[in-house]
Order: sequence, then structure tokens, then C-alpha cells
Amino acid sequence: MVSIAMTYLLSYLLIPTVGDGTLWWKLSTIITCGTLAGAIIPELVKVFTSTNSGHVREVVTASREAARPSTSSRA
Repeated sequence: MVSIAMTYLLSYLLIPTVGDGTLWWKLSTIITCGTLAGAIIPELVKVFTSTNSGHVREVVTASREAARPSTSSRA
């Protein structure tokens, strides 16, 4: 949250008159989207790849079941 506030503050201080005077907050918003993506994407990756996640357990269970020899005979 601090980095986002600093982005807006520093943009306002450094480039307040660029363009029509509103470009500073537009650029700050774009930078903030990148900042949020950099924080959110790794967390989502952790959710799906953690050894404790339900998704990983499903994959491991399915893999084990596929490797197990079938006990039923098919004709």
C-alpha cells in the first residue's frame, strides 16, 4: 500500500504539468496495476502449486490411481 501511495505522490511531484495536467495520475494508475499484478500473481501461483493445495492433491491422487494395476478384468 505504501508503494502505491508513493507512486501517486512522486508522480504528482515530478510530472504534474505533463500533458494536460492529468497525465500524472493516469501514469500512476498504470504503474499501480503492474505493482498489484506483481504482488497478486505470485500468490495465485502459490495457491495452485503448493503441496497442500487441493489441486495438487487431485493431480497426485489421479496419478497414483492411474499407475495402479487394474483389479477388474475386461473382456
